[in-house]
Amino acid sequence: MCGNLLTVCDLLEVETTQSALGDTASTAYACVVRTVTAEKMWARHVRGGLPHPSAHSSTHGSRHSRRPPSVTHRRNDSATFPLLGSRRRRYIRSHANRGDDLMRADEFETEAALARLARNNVLGLRNIADRHLDLKERAFRRFMRICRPHESNQQARRLFETRMLGVLKEGRLTINFNADTWFGNGREPSRVLNLFDRLGKPTHDPKIVKDRWYRNDVEMEFGDYGGRARSGRSHPLRDARRLVAHFCATGMNRVGLPTSPHFQPWVRPRYGALDFAYCQGGGAGGNGYGKSYAVLKEHIKHASTFAHTDSFKVNKDLAARSEEYGGHHITLHDAIATYFNLEKILLYCTPGMLRQIYLYASGQRARGSTYCLPPDTTGVKVNYIEFHAHADIRFDRDIAAIVISRSEMRSTFLGLPWNAAERHIRDFAQEKSIRLSFIA
Repeated sequence: MCGNLLTVCDLLEVETTQSALGDTASTAYACVVRTVTAEKMWARHVRGGLPHPSAHSSTHGSRHSRRPPSVTHRRNDSATFPLLGSRRRRYIRSHANRGDDLMRADEFETEAALARLARNNVLGLRNIADRHLDLKERAFRRFMRICRPHESNQQARRLFETRMLGVLKEGRLTINFNADTWFGNGREPSRVLNLFDRLGKPTHDPKIVKDRWYRNDVEMEFGDYGGRARSGRSHPLRDARRLVAHFCATGMNRVGLPTSPHFQPWVRPRYGALDFAYCQGGGAGGNGYGKSYAVLKEHIKHASTFAHTDSFKVNKDLAARSEEYGGHHITLHDAIATYFNLEKILLYCTPGMLRQIYLYASGQRARGSTYCLPPDTTGVKVNYIEFHAHADIRFDRDIAAIVISRSEMRSTFLGLPWNAAERHIRDFAQEKSIRLSFIA
């Protein structure tokens, strides 16, 4: 990854998931620094108006001169570049005038590359914070107490370790949406946007401002963007937490906009459901998010975190069930899982969700046999496992399939008959190499 030909542009396209910090993070950071240095040297070369290698040195324009040739003082051009033709001199002058733009572009690419590294560090820090935890045995005892499997203890343990966890790992990631929202105007973005990507003008609507504040507070907690959780005292960890806080943390002002000047909106996660039941309506089809859904490719799982229910409701749910955990105060940050420790979901999910997972793991209920999971009636009122993708989700790279509900399509599309909308969606899916199907 750190070869001589790597540029910052390459870093902008590479999406890596760090399972742990250490050599990987240090190597990636060093790679960014070396790449940025090379890019800046190149920009300074252009900005400094260095003479062409074929030009002879002169007192007015040595090869070490850093002052760009002046466009307004044309009489100096021939002295600065004595053997260059007028066309070449105009070319160099134009590049010298663009020097500031080049430096600004270079700084922008540098910031973007470091922000992507910070986003990857969120998962690395989470894995390091959880590596000393051994929750599998506690989750198994809870499974035995709530589900009461008929098998022997040894068989039940095998079922738990292979099928209960296997059902979650084999589940698909889905994003439910309204087809008219995604495709209604005929101008789809190249990637799935999060709330902060969509923030536009300031708002004085107190409800919208409150929703934005609450979303930011929830993400600041489960992503630990402020670096409050302590997962070690080594210098690499402190540097990683500082990088995350620099690009990912922010407050919100009174009109619902981020306050940090360094905040990058696209570093915040995208939301969806872990559909272990392969529901006909997607993982969150019965929860008001839309009847259409997208199925993401497998590699997004490794760049995601998971919550046993809607992250807005996790703290309230765990507080109501604190007696089950010995009266301990379990928080959203404590309950967040990664793909590599999904036993957290089995430990902290509601009893009703645990029983549903058991039905599918034991074969008592077949995958794809229902439109959506039955609604929860014991407090949280939602019934899905939430995932948060800490990576870009591009339509041409990260989406495997899209299922469109025709009930969400307009009767007209951009002034054309209704079938124009379906034709537009088919063309979009074919262009992005996405499997497409329609349901009622």
